[in-house]
Amino acid sequence: MDGDNVAEVVFSTLAGGTASSWSGTTCTVKCHGSAAIGGAKSTPIWTQVDGSQAACGSCHGAPPPPPHPTNSDCASCHPTMEEGSLTFRDPASHINGVVDVTTPGATGGCTSCHGSTNSAPPKDLAGNTAATARGVGAHQAHLATSTWHNPVTCTNCHVVPLTADAPGHRDGDNVAEVVFDTMNPLGVYTAGTTTCSTNYCHGNGRGGNGTISWVTPGALACGKCHSINGTGMSGQHRRHIVSENMKCSGCHADVVNAAMTIVNPLLHINGVHEVKMANGTFNATTRACSNTCCHGTERW
Repeated sequence: MDGDNVAEVVFSTLAGGTASSWSGTTCTVKCHGSAAIGGAKSTPIWTQVDGSQAACGSCHGAPPPPPHPTNSDCASCHPTMEEGSLTFRDPASHINGVVDVTTPGATGGCTSCHGSTNSAPPKDLAGNTAATARGVGAHQAHLATSTWHNPVTCTNCHVVPLTADAPGHRDGDNVAEVVFDTMNPLGVYTAGTTTCSTNYCHGNGRGGNGTISWVTPGALACGKCHSINGTGMSGQHRRHIVSENMKCSGCHADVVNAAMTIVNPLLHINGVHEVKMANGTFNATTRACSNTCCHGTERW
């Protein structure tokens, strides 16, 4: 209470100490990076709280400029990141003053025991590389960049250890525990039959009712998970597809085109019924279509 009604800002060592500064409106601090390492908004405005100054790329490039590697898969070197994404496995390990780095293939790194180009097999702990081996299966089919489905990360199906000695990791049974995330709350993996069951992502879009073999290679066609003639699907699917000869794109134009090609993989198998019509709107709460060119307001 010194009478000036101004809070004194003194930065800690983690924030850069005396090398950091506060102008009264903006901060120039170590924890917000710098333009030199690719930060697009490294001097954040204190009163701007819309989230635009906290996105990946704000403090440092994604990836930073050379001599940093140009690889955008942060998890290949930083074990606190999710494979193939900009999602943190452990947010508490971000902006903590420590650069967590594991050289791919190095002793102690994920790929020194399993995986190769990333942490997932092939190879598995027994050295297998064929997709028909239980330890290999469809790992890469899930983790690879896809043109038809929402990205899958390791934490969608596993509790990913942050260290080699984390509880449940290297527990002696050489079996990976499968713990599905909230998108698959009913999902079950049965090691004896190498099948995933009661899961959403291989179901018909109406909850946890999908079953799939983990070790059967090959691309999945439309109709493998949900019907393409509307059988067993919700509401008036069958009537529209069979009786009215409508294409899926008639109501799901943001996801698929008339040739049955997924046009936005981020919107496919994402837990949301994506409805986009050329004319009309769909209210998911009342399950009603309105202002359509084919009929007035109708409940689905």
